[in-house]
Amino acid sequence: DGIQILKYYLDISKPEQARRLADRDKDPLKQWKKSPIDAVALVKWDDYTAARDDMLRRTDFTHAPWFAVHTDDKRQARLNTIRHIIKSIDCPETDKALAVPDETIVLQATKKTIAALHR
Repeated sequence: DGIQILKYYLDISKPEQARRLADRDKDPLKQWKKSPIDAVALVKWDDYTAARDDMLRRTDFTHAPWFAVHTDDKRQARLNTIRHIIKSIDCPETDKALAVPDETIVLQATKKTIAALHR
């Protein structure tokens, strides 16, 4: 049928999330990003982490795999996600040699890699 599903979970560390949330309070250009959920996000970190792990395990399928992307470095996360998508899809016009993602940034979500995500 030609349909290909790639799912990406953007993983951030707790210290980096705290830094970004603090930046939203300080920088007027980022204040539009503020949300009421931000106030509880770090407090419920462990609950969210357990829910994330459960969701990844329950919804990862051979025909629709999950990939985790370490996003503490936004630029590298974005570049490597793009490379991974280009590498994964059938696009004959693309030079696949240029589409080599860093496997420490974009990794397939397996039991082992899920356990290694940020806690």
